[in-house]
Amino acid sequence: MIETRALVTEALAAFSRAGRALANGAALEPILSDLVKAAAHGTGAEIAAIWLPARDGTLVARAVWASSGSLAAEVEGRRAESAETAATLVSTCFEGEAATLNVPLDADGTTGMLVLARRGGSFDGEATPVAMLAADLAALAARLCENAPAPRREGTGALDVAGDALAAVADDEGAAGRVARLATLAAGAEAALVWRIRAGVLELEGVHGLIELDAELEQAARSTVEGQGAPAALGGLRAGETVTLQLGQPPLGALQLRFPPGHAPDEHARAQLAGFAVRAAHALRSSERARATGFELERSRALLSVLGEAVARLSLAHTLDTAIERVAELLGADRVAVYLREEGRTVVAASRGVEGPHEAIADALLAAALRSRQGGAIVEVDDAATDERLAPAHTQVGESDVHSALALPLVVGDEPIGVLAVYPRLPRPLSANESALLVALAAQLAVLVQNARLHERAQELSSEREEALAAEREAAKRLQALYEISRSFAQSLSLQTTLDVLAESIVTLLGVDAAVIRMPDERGIELLARAVHVNDERIDAAARARADVRSGRVPRVALLVALSGRGSRG
Repeated sequence: MIETRALVTEALAAFSRAGRALANGAALEPILSDLVKAAAHGTGAEIAAIWLPARDGTLVARAVWASSGSLAAEVEGRRAESAETAATLVSTCFEGEAATLNVPLDADGTTGMLVLARRGGSFDGEATPVAMLAADLAALAARLCENAPAPRREGTGALDVAGDALAAVADDEGAAGRVARLATLAAGAEAALVWRIRAGVLELEGVHGLIELDAELEQAARSTVEGQGAPAALGGLRAGETVTLQLGQPPLGALQLRFPPGHAPDEHARAQLAGFAVRAAHALRSSERARATGFELERSRALLSVLGEAVARLSLAHTLDTAIERVAELLGADRVAVYLREEGRTVVAASRGVEGPHEAIADALLAAALRSRQGGAIVEVDDAATDERLAPAHTQVGESDVHSALALPLVVGDEPIGVLAVYPRLPRPLSANESALLVALAAQLAVLVQNARLHERAQELSSEREEALAAEREAAKRLQALYEISRSFAQSLSLQTTLDVLAESIVTLLGVDAAVIRMPDERGIELLARAVHVNDERIDAAARARADVRSGRVPRVALLVALSGRGSRG
């Protein structure tokens, strides 16, 4: 109940702001923004959109409010051929069924449409009056502002637009598309294209609005980039008029804006747009520098991760697993492997997602890399089934389901010790940054692998040496015990002295706390303690007390042995 009251209060406040703005002659866009917000809060809609007719007869979503930014982005700036299409575009933003409430801005629907949508049940009867009030105010605002030259936001001069462009491309993902959208809205255009020139090739990177690409548009952009046209050239095309703007100097591309027939900007407006293009180019360059810096940081992080794992564990297995994980993450690949040379053969040392007999493929990739440039080239195979470099392993290529490959040799000094291989599902050309990352990672990995191998070999030798020393110590202890027994008997010719030495030797050799030697009494009936040795003074008295206790009768075998012993001595 408290939440509902808060929404109603917010809806009334939004209606009040829209009414005051309308009375004060404010621009259309902020009024519509308040109205869609009021309609959504007052009806419980998750999306509210006001569609107004454009000059070409289509409907444009001029104001959108949604419960999340992603929902708003689905509708904002979209075009529809009819009111029914507009309602469908809004309702399909939800997965599953959605309820809609459509209210025309006038009796015949020619002025526009307010569309409300939400998941769950249909709108109740109380929602309709709120929606009709919002629609009536939107229709009034549209009529009062119909002489405005374009749907331009209040206070959006060229400098404001350029500032917005810089903010819009702060995140490098989709920067060109956002610049196109911002240019369209700020200039009151129907659509915008952002062209980029890369390695001498003109490519389309950003589009906003409905526009049909043709050779004339591309040629106009190419002429501007090559300096054959004016910085803000105006051209007439079949479906309207375009302004082609050069992006930066030296040019990194071109910005094209499509206007309805008869509504192209004048010379002053084109000059302002040229200034916007300069700032947009600066923003795009800044975005690319940020992306390059981010890639450098990611490369450093990957190298440090592999190096840190190797230093922390000094383990070859963990080093290889970490390297594979970083490469898979950076290249978006699910099949990566590291192979090492062992006894003249290339064997898999660690892999992820690779199946089948792929060691022969790695051997061919390593040979190709070493032929192209000793210890440093990246081998790029687009079609593994037909590439001559993999001819020795074409049978294994089919069995392993390998379609393309990227490989770098692992070389320490002049000695190849293995190869790092990535098997993309589809051919994947590497960017300059990615190539630099892989080369640096392969060079570092080769050194780490060699160090880990040496460390593990040193551990094996150390373990073998410890085992040999332990065996030698045991043998020495046995020899020393035998020597002490024989020496004591030879020197003293005393049975008691020999028994004492024997008890001590047993404690030493077997690692026990105490040893007792019992022999039969004169009658051969009971076993008496003849020698006791205890290695701990704290239990000496207790051990000797227990040793003095007479044992039971001597077993027949023990008695015969004792008698035999006495007979041999007699």
